[in-house]
Amino acid sequence: MEIEIVNLKDRERVGGLTSLSLAATYKKEGTVFPQSYIDETGNFRAVGDRETMERNTKTLGDLVKAHPDMTVTELVEETGIKNYTVQQTLKALGWHRTKGGPNGSSPWHQDVGGKCPYEKHAKAAA
Repeated sequence: MEIEIVNLKDRERVGGLTSLSLAATYKKEGTVFPQSYIDETGNFRAVGDRETMERNTKTLGDLVKAHPDMTVTELVEETGIKNYTVQQTLKALGWHRTKGGPNGSSPWHQDVGGKCPYEKHAKAAA
């Protein structure tokens, strides 16, 4: 569980307004339930941008593996990640969809050996 605090006042007045993410819990290997930073340390833990990006990347990868027919809009709604970020993250991971086929587009997939297994659907629809 995380809290994102936005528009923090810059006390040193060196820049504009800032934002900060704080985590109350974390997932620990080998446990079913989340562990609490507050119980362990008495406080929240600041979460960096890199950690957030890595978690979002893993979440998106897991989602498209489990539900390859989800649209970008559904992925955005499910994760709360911005549309552009969803598209760029999946592209960086090698995931894509081709237009055409019986459902309007192929499921999310990664090409094997540089060849798209749904390429014939895209050519047939064109």
